[in-house]
Amino acid sequence: MPSPSFLSRLSGVLAGLVGAIVFVHYFWPVTPVREAAQPVLRSVVLLGGMALVLAAWRLWARHVRQWRQPESAALLMGMVLALVAGLWPGDSATGPGPWLYTWLLRPGWAALLALMPFFLAAALWRRLGVDGPAAFAFVTGLVLMLLAQTPLLVAAWPALAELRHWLLTGLVAPVLRGVLIGLSLSFVLSVLARSRGRQA
Repeated sequence: MPSPSFLSRLSGVLAGLVGAIVFVHYFWPVTPVREAAQPVLRSVVLLGGMALVLAAWRLWARHVRQWRQPESAALLMGMVLALVAGLWPGDSATGPGPWLYTWLLRPGWAALLALMPFFLAAALWRRLGVDGPAAFAFVTGLVLMLLAQTPLLVAAWPALAELRHWLLTGLVAPVLRGVLIGLSLSFVLSVLARSRGRQA
């Protein structure tokens, strides 16, 4: 039976190889790299689907023991409804899926997305505090983005649309890109550090 250190080294080598293939495929999508990356991406999607099924089963097993609570009962009913709608005979135009999406999922997502900026603003306001330049910059950017997203104001002042485009492409996108790259690098470094610690 392989030792834990060998399995740890093997998993590190495989993770590095897969990451290198995907990284090269993203920046250099030539035919040999694409042929090597497609099986890797399909395997990742398959593993992600298996993990999603396992997570759904664990969620069901946890809340089925608490079915008398309103939150657990609502969650279980939603899972059963989604499963029945997915297994119902028919295509995407005649089954119950379009009705659920039009009258249940899309309004629910719209409501959650509409409320998210206010919850995010309240959380960041509490975290940053009332005073200070960070809070002032945050409130100013939030007000500008809310004004630029209002259809009536955009129709009255078309310059708001240009301001929104400039804010998204000139400020928000570079910052988010840097944050995502930093998070990815920190995750990779933390995994490598943990694997080296286990080997030691």
